[in-house]
Parts: sequence; structure tokens; C-alpha cells
Amino acid sequence: MNHFKTHPNVTAILWAGLPGKESGNSITGVLYSKVNPQRRTLFTWGKAQSDWRITTLVESDEEMPETDFDEGVFINYRHFDKKDIEPSREFGFGLSYKNFTYSDLNIKATGAPDYEPATGETSPAPTFGKFIYSWINDTDIPCCRTPNLPEGSRDESAQSLLAAGGAPGGNPGLYETVFTVTASVENTGSLRGTEIPQLFSLVSPLGGADEPKAAHRGFEEVSLQSREAKTVTFNPIRRDISNWDVVS
Repeated sequence: MNHFKTHPNVTAILWAGLPGKESGNSITGVLYSKVNPQRRTLFTWGKAQSDWRITTLVESDEEMPETDFDEGVFINYRHFDKKDIEPSREFGFGLSYKNFTYSDLNIKATGAPDYEPATGETSPAPTFGKFIYSWINDTDIPCCRTPNLPEGSRDESAQSLLAAGGAPGGNPGLYETVFTVTASVENTGSLRGTEIPQLFSLVSPLGGADEPKAAHRGFEEVSLQSREAKTVTFNPIRRDISNWDVVS
């Protein structure tokens, strides 16, 4: 897309995505300013194909094709941040016919209790005949007769809870609201419009090279009449601002 963006005769780009049968009506409404564009791009636009990590990630053998996804969390904008690549258009970018201003940013701690690591033990794994959930100890499928099972995977006895565990989805303390973030958004244009405020968290450098520089944590859709202002609120949870310490 960058060759269109940098062309001297191009002043804006309207991306229609995967348009359907009514795309003509919708695009015309935007082009003639009957409808205010408000959407934001869901991915990062690079300037060249080389900006992305790799274009083909497929390894194959005679028995089964395989694709290894070893990039971890570094996809989309996180990859561009990690490699310090300047994008053509960043994740979450979008233009509008209206102008919006932000003011009165306020971040307030909620007084959530301190995070407590999970303690105790799990229940013993249920057994069904000769099977131990979720590892199968006998099968007729040739490729699974000698699976590479982790050590202790066939141990059905009660296990100590991991510090970050304790409930489905992890420790319940990870999902406690720890801050309330508010800001005022005003439509300074002459017509009605919709703005999309977004919240990013800058992750602590304690996470090291395996942590992204920033993480998208939320967005809101705010429709405003001309000169109208509204307060937008985000409620980040502990998980949103935490690093995973995989060592201890």
C-alpha cells in the first residue's frame, strides 16, 4: 500500500476490506461525506514485504506437514515494535472527517487487594478405564503409539497448584480491576462523528526481550454530536499490566 500512500496525487486511502453486495452504497456514502469514516485498521501496514518476519512458514516431511509458530506474542504491531520497524500505517490507525480532542486524563487505583499466589492441590485426575484424562495410554493410531509425553503426564495423583493457577483462566487475582482510566473526548467538528479511543499499556522492562514494548488493552466507540463531549472509561485488570516471570 505504501506506493499508493506516497504518490503525490493520493491524499487519502479508503480501505474497504472484503466488501459485500452493498459495498457500493457504503463506500459512496463515505466518499461524499454522508457518513463519517470511523473504523480503525486491525493490523499493521508495512512499507515492504521484508517488514514482516517471514512470508512462508511451512516445514514438511513424508508423514505429516508441519508449521512451526515460534514467534510467540510478536505478531502484528508487537513485531514491528520489537524490530523498530516504522510502519506505513500503524495498528489502530484511522482517519475521520471530524476533529476530536482529548482532555482530563485521570488514572485512579481501585484499591484492589494484593496479588496472592495460588496454594493447595488439584483434585486427582479422573480415570476412565485404562485412560487417564487427558493423556491416552493406549491407542491403535500408529503415529501416536509412542507419543512424546512430558515427564509426569501419566501421574493421576493430586498436584500442587501453580502460583499463577487456581481457577479456569488462571489465578482469580489476575482478573481484578486495579485501575480506572478516564478521559474526556470532544467532537470539535461541525457534524456528528464517532471516535475510537484506545488503551495501550507500556509493559515493564523487567520482562526482558520476551515481552512486547506495548500491548493493546481496550477500545471504546464514542458517538458525538458537534461540540459534544463525553467521558470514556477503561478498567484495566491486573493481567493487563503484569509480566510473566517464567524463571521463578
